Amino acid sequence: MGSVPAGRDHDRGHGGCAGSGTSARTGGGVPGRHVEWRSPRRRVAPRGEDPRRRHRHGVPGRRRQVPRGTVLGGGPVTILLSKDQVRAIEDHARTTFPEECCGLLLGMAGKRKRVLEVRPARNVAESNRGRRYMIDPTEILAAERDASRDGREILGFYHSHPNHPAAPSDFDLSHAAWPGYSYVILSIVDRNPKDIASWLLDSESGTKKAEALSITP
Repeated sequence: MGSVPAGRDHDRGHGGCAGSGTSARTGGGVPGRHVEWRSPRRRVAPRGEDPRRRHRHGVPGRRRQVPRGTVLGGGPVTILLSKDQVRAIEDHARTTFPEECCGLLLGMAGKRKRVLEVRPARNVAESNRGRRYMIDPTEILAAERDASRDGREILGFYHSHPNHPAAPSDFDLSHAAWPGYSYVILSIVDRNPKDIASWLLDSESGTKKAEALSITP
């Protein structure tokens, strides 16, 4: 998904989860909190319908598959971000604070997922942008097209948690429709970046797992 702004959604609480030692310190302070998606070619779910279905991408009833190069069943996978890429995420988070920033991570998949591009996206959530984000599906499609031209792919997504830890909330988990992809979360408190952590989320199975994140020179 420091002080928590008044009126924060009850289901967005971080639940005390702090990243299990995988968060990287960016500026000191708070240790690990959210995503709201709208799928291309998907309608808005009526009231009472399972909200998780609003965030499936692509063909109705199908879920996004893991990145092509990801190693399955071969032990932990590490995602690699450079210091400059982390700095770009921090700068984006400062610019949008107190609203959440968001963006895509493009690169090469494998045992070590190497991020080659941090691509900022607009937060187009219609309300509560300080508590949630939504990426325009056209930006995701454009990123997929650009990446495919040179053998890259979408490895995952990033977003900030203003005045909240860098751990996924129940809301994050229930809206995570891309299993196997990395969800990088940056905690930022009063415009000061704190921790950054990566998570593997699966709304269908209800699982969340801290992913090793390595910051390279």
